[in-house]
Amino acid sequence: MRGFGALAIFAGMTADRPDSAKKESAFKAAFAVAVILHIVTWAGKYVLEIFGITPPGLEVAGGVIIALMGLSMLHRKTSAMSHTKAEGDAAAASP
Repeated sequence: MRGFGALAIFAGMTADRPDSAKKESAFKAAFAVAVILHIVTWAGKYVLEIFGITPPGLEVAGGVIIALMGLSMLHRKTSAMSHTKAEGDAAAASP
C-alpha cells in the first residue's frame, strides 16, 4: 500500500478521535513499521534459510496468493468474517 492510500485509511479510522490519540496511534504504527523493517533487513535472510524458503519459492507463493485473490474478486466471493449477511446480500444483488 502506498503512503497516500494509507493516509486516507488512517484518517478514516481515527476521524472520531482527539488529536492526541491520533498522534499516539501514528507514532505506534510508525514505530512498529520501523522495528519490523529493521528485523527483516538484518535477520530476514537467516529466517528464510531456517525454514528452507528460497527467493523463487517465495515469489511463486506470492503469485499464487495474488492469483487466488483475483479469482475471488472475479467470482464476487465475499468473506463472512468481514461482511454482515445484509452486506453480502447487497453485494450479490449489485450488477
